[in-house]
Amino acid sequence: MFISGHIEIIQDVIDNYLPPDFFNFNLRKKNKQLIKDLFIGLQYPDAPCGKYKIASDNTILFKRAKLCEYINFLKLFSSVYYGESKIFQFHKGYFAHLHSMSTDPENTVLKIRDKIITSIIGYALLAFYDNTLFAETREMKPNFFWIGIILHIITDSYSPAHTIRNNNYTKISPVEKDTELLERLKIHEEIKTLAKEDKLYKKHEFKYKNAQLWNIYKVFKFEYNINKIIKKEFDFKLMTKTYKTHPGDIQSFQYYDYQSSVMHAQYDLLSYVKDNKNIYKRMIHECKTLFVLYKHAIETQDIHKFIKDLVELLLNGTYRISKANLKNKTDTIAN
Repeated sequence: MFISGHIEIIQDVIDNYLPPDFFNFNLRKKNKQLIKDLFIGLQYPDAPCGKYKIASDNTILFKRAKLCEYINFLKLFSSVYYGESKIFQFHKGYFAHLHSMSTDPENTVLKIRDKIITSIIGYALLAFYDNTLFAETREMKPNFFWIGIILHIITDSYSPAHTIRNNNYTKISPVEKDTELLERLKIHEEIKTLAKEDKLYKKHEFKYKNAQLWNIYKVFKFEYNINKIIKKEFDFKLMTKTYKTHPGDIQSFQYYDYQSSVMHAQYDLLSYVKDNKNIYKRMIHECKTLFVLYKHAIETQDIHKFIKDLVELLLNGTYRISKANLKNKTDTIAN
């Protein structure tokens, strides 16, 4: 969905579905700053030019939430040269799931769904602790930026350019990769492997001297560190729950490179969601519920209950998927 669509949706939620005093939190930041952080996070998966740094305790921290300049979007059209840039990886690579899209058409619907929900759990933890999440002693430092990212993921799932929620779709045959692309993907996999290691490589130790590769390594390392915390602290039996399906539930996640640019841009318009009043109402309800759950958790500081309620919302709402569809590959696109 276009950035303008995300903003319109969340503005609708704030203006019409939340009480006027909702953002009156007893926090250090003023209400206007909370909302500003929220909308930066809402835009971030589309324009991810933030800065990551290595802290004194050898952890990777998210330093600054910077949105990309529009010229950076040209990188999406050159996989060989810019395939490991943040903006490319957040749209067509490892982080495509942050748009509720498949990262690989050979992956199953189940694998992509679980990857999405795992990331949402991680960003939910960051929404409470921010960068102290990795410290020995955590502090409550609520940051609406991370809630903005979660809202982006949820609202993107209702775009017909991102998921399939009806029976109008086409199965796509695998596309043969050329030599240059295969070479880049080989490097991509090696960088991910390095990021998964317990060791944190400093810039002078890193195998590749290319700035683009160094920067994406830090992003991968940040993500994998969050995933380790989630695996250690949360019961993934939550993910095995299934629910009775309803019309409009997800059938599959789409893969960006199987679509034409024209098709993706056309179906990404908010009007396609608004035209289906039941779908739009459902999406608005889920966004509102996330806000309410988050505020209650800040007030009670019961983070584990929030995570449990959030996963319940996702599995029984946004990402409610039938057992049969969970087994399918994500190799279809909307007609």
